[in-house]
Amino acid sequence: MAGGIKGEEQDDDGGFEGGRKKAQTPETDAALENLDTMTTVEYNRWLVTENNWSMAEASRQQRIEGEQFRKTREDRHRERGQMRQQDTVEQMKEAKTKVDAHRRSNLEVGSAVKREVIAWNAAAHEDKQKWIKFAQSVKSALNAADVRVNRDELIATKKRTAWRCARRCRG
Repeated sequence: MAGGIKGEEQDDDGGFEGGRKKAQTPETDAALENLDTMTTVEYNRWLVTENNWSMAEASRQQRIEGEQFRKTREDRHRERGQMRQQDTVEQMKEAKTKVDAHRRSNLEVGSAVKREVIAWNAAAHEDKQKWIKFAQSVKSALNAADVRVNRDELIATKKRTAWRCARRCRG
């Protein structure tokens, strides 16, 4: 019985497993030292203690594994989030460059249209100035002519028109 009493979880280094010392009561220590004189009650207590110890270790191990699982899941989610954030930043940069290119294109087209309108306005202004000069030249020509000559021509024109009208009316 001496070889089989030692638990499977207990190591050969005096009760350390995974860096922790197993919880043992003074009576189990004494019971293990005196294996030949151990009673059934002491053996059962020792078995219960060993069973409790193994269940506690299993519980600790499950908790550690659960924490590791949650940590890896959070890391995975964080990485996905960072990738999505990078994708969003890249998409925003691309959209901004497209918008800037569109604005530059609109600016170039608008500038060309503005130059054309300015050229049209300048041409219209030049035409208007030509007509003003022509009108001034006509006015000055009329003013420069002798008023008597103009009157004489006007009277002669009226007489001819009246003579023609009179011939038609008699006729």
